[in-house]
Amino acid sequence: MSLSPIGTGYHPFVGRIDREQIVEAALELLDEQGLAGVTTRKVAARLGIKSASLYWHLRDREELLDLLSDRVVADARWPKPSLGWRAQVEGLMVEYLRCLMAHRDAARVVAGRAPSGPHRLRGAETMLAALLKAGLREQDAVDATLVLTTYVVGFALEEASAGQVSEPTRPRRSSAPSIEQYPTLMSLAPLVQAPAPSSRFRPGLAVVLDGIQARVAASRGGRKTAGPDSKSARPG
Repeated sequence: MSLSPIGTGYHPFVGRIDREQIVEAALELLDEQGLAGVTTRKVAARLGIKSASLYWHLRDREELLDLLSDRVVADARWPKPSLGWRAQVEGLMVEYLRCLMAHRDAARVVAGRAPSGPHRLRGAETMLAALLKAGLREQDAVDATLVLTTYVVGFALEEASAGQVSEPTRPRRSSAPSIEQYPTLMSLAPLVQAPAPSSRFRPGLAVVLDGIQARVAASRGGRKTAGPDSKSARPG
């Protein structure tokens, strides 16, 4: 199937590159320069072609980033469906985080982008299937998937940005509010500050999974969990 518009004939640059080469070049730039360095101009230069040639394969930079968001999880080793739902979901999220941390700014690439390629779609399919098999209602399974993936992407963003705050941007000691004004924070300060951020991923994930497990138990028991806006019935 030709990539040339109907009636225009063969374009001289089309046969030289393909989408896989374009995405691999974009991934190299991502690792070297971060998200800001992934431009169509730089990708074309990396491939030794003119920028205009890329547009026979891509609509624009946004489509390039869509493809790149799928590439960063291409090496994911998703857990086997034979596992219990909780072990399977936990394995999915741990592996997702590993993929995001393996490439510079990968979390920024996937943030806000719905799965559209085969690798991320497979992860989403596996997640939803596991949650539905566990007994969640369809809407609950979708909501749980959103919460879990948002947690992973947010954690990866925080992990990547740790230690990147430059000294001049930190508040001066004289302008910082006194911690005594926040007694709860002060009492929990050793817990908040002590562990390395990476060590907190699984405990935080367990909190989310505990909530999902409670919803699974409620669904299996035929009970409906009241939402935050529910009100007790008043006598008439």
